[in-house]
Amino acid sequence: MKKAGIVVFAFGARENIPPNQLLADIASRRALRFKAQVYAQRDIPLKHAANVEYVEDKNGKPPSTFQIAEGAVGWARRNNLKRIFIVAAKPHLCRCKRDLTLAFQEAKTAVRISVIRKVERLPEERWFCPESIRKCTMYKKNWENREWFVEHVPFWIYKFFSQLR
Repeated sequence: MKKAGIVVFAFGARENIPPNQLLADIASRRALRFKAQVYAQRDIPLKHAANVEYVEDKNGKPPSTFQIAEGAVGWARRNNLKRIFIVAAKPHLCRCKRDLTLAFQEAKTAVRISVIRKVERLPEERWFCPESIRKCTMYKKNWENREWFVEHVPFWIYKFFSQLR
């Protein structure tokens, strides 16, 4: 297998909430299995992955999905990665893949991007958590309202607002 890495996108905030614990478990198992490097947010408690680089918050705010994707490009280049696996909550997966793909295209960096399919098989109710401090991930309706806007706004506007964080 080509040199691979895993990019993990948190779903909500705080590392102790069940969705982020679940994402950390999935990513850790895959990292150990394939000896892959990991790029993750601080809200993903990766205790068993050996080589982890964490995305830093900016001005006390978590990075946007697109900022994580842009950071992953530099991380992949520094580590000469040719394949990226995405670990993200099922409701967030489509946008994570889109943003990561577009960030690599804009950077003219060729990598193969794959999704860890285990997250797609988990029931949707596992992902929403009232204990999250991010309102958009507490309840499905909150997420759907936010995602509707994100999906319907032109990409250049989405990208502009995602970089304001």
